[in-house]
Amino acid sequence: MTKEGLLAFWLHISVPRYKTIIALFGSLDNFWQTQKSDLQKLKWPKETLDKFIVWRDSLDEQKCENDLKKANARIITIVDPDYPPLLAAIFDPPYTLFVQGQLKNNQPLLAVVGTRQNTFVGKQIIEKIVEPFAKEIGIVSGLAYGIDSFAHQAALNVNAYTIAVLGAGFDSNELFAERKKISEQIIASGGAVITEYPPGTASTNYTFPKRNRIISGLAKATLVIEAGIKSGALITASCALEQGREVLAVPHSIFSLVGVGPNNLIKDGATIITSVNDLRAVFNLNQKKKSQSTVPISSNPIENIIMAFLANEPQTGDAIVQKLNLPAHHVAVLLTEMEIKGMIQAILGNRYICS
Repeated sequence: MTKEGLLAFWLHISVPRYKTIIALFGSLDNFWQTQKSDLQKLKWPKETLDKFIVWRDSLDEQKCENDLKKANARIITIVDPDYPPLLAAIFDPPYTLFVQGQLKNNQPLLAVVGTRQNTFVGKQIIEKIVEPFAKEIGIVSGLAYGIDSFAHQAALNVNAYTIAVLGAGFDSNELFAERKKISEQIIASGGAVITEYPPGTASTNYTFPKRNRIISGLAKATLVIEAGIKSGALITASCALEQGREVLAVPHSIFSLVGVGPNNLIKDGATIITSVNDLRAVFNLNQKKKSQSTVPISSNPIENIIMAFLANEPQTGDAIVQKLNLPAHHVAVLLTEMEIKGMIQAILGNRYICS
C-alpha cells in the first residue's frame, strides 16, 4: 500500500495538513521516516503531533490492507485522478474517500436530503418528483432512515446511478439490516457507497454533520424534501450554500412540522421545486438536448477549444498545453483569464474543470 493510502487510515489527516507535509518534506516517504524533533516544523498542536507519532509507530500495514479487503473497498486520495473534481473544488474536501462500488465522475448529481421522521407526503414527493428525475441524472444522499433511504430507493427503482455517503467507516456495525440491504443494492446496480472514515470507525455527533459537506460537494444542487427546524438536512443545505452550489426546497403547509426547514430555506432564497420540470430547469437539461455537443461559449476560438477539452473530465495544465500546442506561459495566461471570467476552475493536482 502506498504511503498516501496508509495516511488515509489516520483520522486526523486533512488536505491542508497533507499540503503542509509535502511542502516541508517533499514526499510522504521522507515524512514517514522523519524523527519527532523534525516533525515540530509542522507546527501542529502538541496533542495532534503526539497522536500522529503514536499512530505511525504502531501502524500495522497488513491490518490496513486486510480491513480494506474485508470491506471490499478501495482508497482514493485527493491527489488521485479518480478523485471527484466537484468535490475537490470545495473549501474543505476530504483527503480520503474509501469507496465501495463505482464512482462516475462524469455523472451529474442531485443531492436529496431530509428528515429521518418523514411523512407520507415526503415519500410521495420522492416518488412523484425525484424518482422520474433520477432517470436523467444521478442521486447522492446519506443512507439514513427516512428521506435519504427513499431517495436511494427511488434511483434504484429506475436503474439510475446513486451514491450513498456514510458518517462512519465500513464494517462499523452501524448499517442495520434494512440500510445494509439498500447499500448492497446500490453497489450491485453500479453505484457507490463512500466514506472519509477508515473501516471500523464508529459514528459520532461530529462525523454525521461533517459528512454532509461531501453530499453537497458531490452535487450541482441540493434538494431538501422535508426537514424540521433542527434537522441535519439543513446543515447539508448550509454546506451547499458555502460551496456555491444551488439550494432547492419543496414548499409545505404552514402547519407542517417537517415543512418548517424547506419553507425557511425558500424565504432565504432557495429555488422552489414543485415538479420534475423545475429540476430539469435547474440542470439545464432541455437546453442540453437542443445543443447536444455544442460547447463554445466564447468569441475566442482558443477558449472554446479549452472548454471542449474540459467538457467531459478534468485536465492538467500540461495536458492543455499539449492539446493547444502553444507555449506554456501563453497557456498559463489564458487559463488565468478564463478563471477570472468564471469559465473554468482550478482544482488540486494542477487540474482544471469547467465552472
